[in-house]
Amino acid sequence: MDFDEEDIQHIAELDFKKHIVFSMWDEPEKVDFLTRISMIEFEQADQRKIIADIDGIKVPFLHLNDLVLSKFNTGKLKDKADVEELQKIEKRKGNTR
Repeated sequence: MDFDEEDIQHIAELDFKKHIVFSMWDEPEKVDFLTRISMIEFEQADQRKIIADIDGIKVPFLHLNDLVLSKFNTGKLKDKADVEELQKIEKRKGNTR
């Protein structure tokens, strides 16, 4: 799961002020990138983000609660199934808002 020159060029050309959704790599390493998500303001999500260190690179991730909320109203069957699984994780970990 590395960035090649084509990946970097693609990302560099994107206008992140617009609503953009794209994916890179294939399952199980598939990563979705979104510039906006429904029901969550950036400032709030930014305060709750989780920072992971991946091979020396700090990568921000949505907090579990924000991820659930972002998938809640999409209408997609996959997101509905994801919400159910994420809520199970929340219950096991005892996460609360």
